[in-house]
Amino acid sequence: MVDKPDNFDDMMIVYEEAQAVLDEITEPGMSDVEVAFRIFHWARNNIHYIGSSDKSTWVDCAKDGFELYRGDCYTYYACCHALLDVAGIDNMMVERYPVYRSHHYWNLVYLEGQWYHCDSCPSSSHTGYYFMYTDNELGTSNNFDKESEVYPARATESVQRRLNYNTLTISEE
Repeated sequence: MVDKPDNFDDMMIVYEEAQAVLDEITEPGMSDVEVAFRIFHWARNNIHYIGSSDKSTWVDCAKDGFELYRGDCYTYYACCHALLDVAGIDNMMVERYPVYRSHHYWNLVYLEGQWYHCDSCPSSSHTGYYFMYTDNELGTSNNFDKESEVYPARATESVQRRLNYNTLTISEE
């Protein structure tokens, strides 16, 4: 018999909540980019920033995000992480480094064969959200250890001119 992790039941609840959101915001046949675009749009427009969250585990934080619709950058990261997991899209957490003023978290997402930065958390330094950003396109609030072996090689060519933030689509070249 295999022991379940301590938070297994909560993780299943979070994934069920994520699936319910995905069912509302996606349609069959969408590409991974379209699905991910809708995920980050949903988080940016449905979670309200309050400057704090339960950071004990990403599962606990995502549960609060889906049920209370509020939190901080870790909540945005955690909800997007759960939604991307359920959608079958590879992703991982990125943490600000060096830390100044406060910690900051966002997602690194594997789309179109490359890793991109995606950050749905509102910021005073930008009005929207970051979707499919390269390292060079990130603002100063998203500094991270670019040399860390924790993070895979990331996309270097911008796709921003191909993105339509109104229709949540990406065009071909």
